Amino acid sequence: MGRTWILFAAVALGGCASKQYYRYDYAADAMPKVARPTVLLNPTVRRLSVAKPSAASLSALDAELAAHLEAAGYTVDTSTRSLVRLAPVTRALPLASMVPLAESFAPLGEDGVCDVVVIPTIEERACEAQSQTCRWDGVLRDIPSSNDTSGVWRGALPAASLSVRAYSCDGREILHSMGGLDVALYATTRFSSGQDTASPMAGTASSVLAIRSSGRYLDDPAKRAEAIALALHPMVAMQGYPSKPTYYDPTKVKSRPRRGKSKARESIFRGKTKD
Repeated sequence: MGRTWILFAAVALGGCASKQYYRYDYAADAMPKVARPTVLLNPTVRRLSVAKPSAASLSALDAELAAHLEAAGYTVDTSTRSLVRLAPVTRALPLASMVPLAESFAPLGEDGVCDVVVIPTIEERACEAQSQTCRWDGVLRDIPSSNDTSGVWRGALPAASLSVRAYSCDGREILHSMGGLDVALYATTRFSSGQDTASPMAGTASSVLAIRSSGRYLDDPAKRAEAIALALHPMVAMQGYPSKPTYYDPTKVKSRPRRGKSKARESIFRGKTKD
């Protein structure tokens, strides 16, 4: 069962959020010079502590990654025989600090198994909450909540991103990039009755915000498609990607939503529901 947080909402930030992108690493000169490179596509794995996505949505993501690469002119190999040969390499190298090792990939290249290895993972990221949306890794997403919950947010919330690492089959790194998937939580309002002397304006109703980990960050096909396009850029050029992007830095986001002034908090979360 997912973790549960009890938090208060915060006062609004001024202005509208704009997209900020992951600062990708791309080495075009490491791309094999062949007409239709063969990509050995590893199944997507999870590396995050929030709730698991459904098996169906994870399988859909793998299929959509393959389709996106094929549409861009790659030949995609997901055969069991090829992936068994790749498995010792991916197990031996932690993805968080993976360093391409020529001696590990060399047998794949020498035997003509592949030209490129693509290793996708779902990773936990901190998104920056602004009002009722979160931004990170090239996307803006609404913060999931129940119909009786309204509020204004700021600070960091847990989110999921698709990370892609691509290597030539002689061990050179081609790409590391990320694209945001969705916010990995669900917010609901917990109401209670009784006179609140600390807040006369609240009458007899009071409420707090309950936040639970959610595994639905992989459920939306449109969000999966956007994350794939972002995570494969510029190895596969994404239409509409800005020429001068603003880069996202999660270290500059506060570690948790901050409490606002008491009056603002009372007016949002004491005795008020969505229409």
